Order: sequence, then C-alpha cells, then structure tokens
Amino acid sequence: MMEASSVVGDARRWYRVAAISNVIVDPIGRYPMVKYSWLEKMVTSGAVIVAYRRHEVPSRLMVSIVVTDIVWIPIFLVFQLRLRSVAKEH
Repeated sequence: MMEASSVVGDARRWYRVAAISNVIVDPIGRYPMVKYSWLEKMVTSGAVIVAYRRHEVPSRLMVSIVVTDIVWIPIFLVFQLRLRSVAKEH
C-alpha cells in the first residue's frame, strides 16, 4: 500500500512536469506562470526556515530546501523578468 506522502509527492512532480512543459511549448505566452514557480519556492522555503529556527525540523531538511528551493528562486525570478521584457517587445 502506498503512503499518502508518496502519492502527494508523485502528484506534485507530475503537476510540475505539466507546468514546465506548458512553459517550454510557449514561453512568451506562459511567462506569468513562471512567477508561481518562484513564489511557491519562497513560501515553502519561508515555512521551513521558520520551522528550522524554532528547532522543529532537522538540519537535513533545511539543507535540502536550500539545494532544491532557495538556490532556484533567483534563477526563476531572472527568467521571468527576461521573459516579461521579451513578451513586451512582441
């Protein structure tokens, strides 16, 4: 029997694949969707940082959030800003 966390994780991965494929097919038309990537990562990171500072989560989780979320926020932000400037030109 699958655990609920495994099912939720699989659903989140497929949702991200679908969202990314939509952006890849039409990046200029979908540039507003990019902001949800960095916003979601900011919310997740913020929640984990608060929990970490309260000693409610282990250091391993904080390290994984740094690697999987915090590092990517500026990349997604720059990507969105560049797409926005290209979209305005069209």
